[in-house]
Amino acid sequence: QDIALALILAYARWQNPAYLTEARTIINDIWKYEVVTIQGKPYLTADNLENVKKPAVIVNPSYLSPASYRLFALVDTAHPWNAVVASSYDVISRSMNLSIKGSSVNLPPDWIEISTRDGSLVIPAATNTDTNYGFDAIRVPFRLALDAQWFQDAHDTSILKQMSFLSQQWQRTWRRRERR
Repeated sequence: QDIALALILAYARWQNPAYLTEARTIINDIWKYEVVTIQGKPYLTADNLENVKKPAVIVNPSYLSPASYRLFALVDTAHPWNAVVASSYDVISRSMNLSIKGSSVNLPPDWIEISTRDGSLVIPAATNTDTNYGFDAIRVPFRLALDAQWFQDAHDTSILKQMSFLSQQWQRTWRRRERR
């Protein structure tokens, strides 16, 4: 999706139709292979293996990019990309409230699963995926901040405010160092 976004931006800058053609091809493939509809809502999944009928699909919240999907909606009117914007906010918000190892600090995990039965979020069963806020999840604030900057959606600001744990930890550490 980052490649498709870059091609859309390149087309906007240089007006080369080949960029837009290639972007549309990639966007269509993303929809075809990586978007799964659960209870009428489209969700972006982690990879093309998730279109197989399973009790749950795996999602990496850091892949969710509302700003990209808004631009995809402009160049691919055949698919409801704005519904993916909505489901992305929903997944990120709900994942931040999951109790991982007994507690939650309102940060999204690296990986989650969405039940194909009812759309509920679950911590992945014994897999190689990490459910902590870590290397993958660190991209979530960036993607939300980008959407906030480009599209001024209140969802972004609201979710980012809920992620105050990291800034609070930083401020506590910084204040301790200043007192020394």
